Amino acid sequence: INGPIWVIIAMNTGQYNLVPESELLKQGITIANNDTANTVGQMIDYILAREITTAKNELGGWALTGNIPDVDVTGMALQSLAPYYLDEQKFKATHSKASYEEFKKAVERGIFTLKRLQKANGGFDSWGTINSESTVQVIVALTAMHMDPLKEIYLPTIQKTVDFITDGIFIDGVWTNNMIDALLTFYAPGTGSSPEIGGFKHVTAGYDGGGGSGTTVNAMATDQALYGLIAYDRFLKGQNSLYDMTDMINGEYKK
Repeated sequence: INGPIWVIIAMNTGQYNLVPESELLKQGITIANNDTANTVGQMIDYILAREITTAKNELGGWALTGNIPDVDVTGMALQSLAPYYLDEQKFKATHSKASYEEFKKAVERGIFTLKRLQKANGGFDSWGTINSESTVQVIVALTAMHMDPLKEIYLPTIQKTVDFITDGIFIDGVWTNNMIDALLTFYAPGTGSSPEIGGFKHVTAGYDGGGGSGTTVNAMATDQALYGLIAYDRFLKGQNSLYDMTDMINGEYKK
């Protein structure tokens, strides 16, 4: 499922389109079995068809395998679907087999599922461990849909309200009650070339995975934490969402 998710995200960075077969024919290129040639609508349908129904008969969210929603995959799926959730005409132009109403319900169920999966400190976990990367994917997903992670969110199609501010809890000596503050707890100051320079850990303490996670900074955790904070900063400033790079033309920033 992460294949079509990231194809859609990549295409929307610059509002790119799949090349029509008519254009390929002009170049002498033919598509075998053209009835199965890929389209954005087919990729959206592929994602929607894999929405999870849990053992408790709860519908919502996505995962690489199995019937338990995964925070990371659900967050990334929502990132790919966000442009179509925000624009009905853009969705209809994909020729997805789903109705716009059905599509919106799946997106909103995904958001509601993320709330169910949120931990008491405001962060998110994967494989049983609260970690920076999972928290980042939720921040990027919500801001891609122009939703504030620190405010109550109404989901009109399924008629539910979610609030990602929790009652709060201490973890490793730090109290947090939202995903932004929870992400900052993974920051490790003084781990760079000077006291004011640092990176992010995968987990706040202990050991979980490779790359020195939990004991020192982790490259992937630092990378994702950085773009998660950028996504939230861009949201607060009313700028394009993280993967919408249409404000950059020929290397020039367009305000």
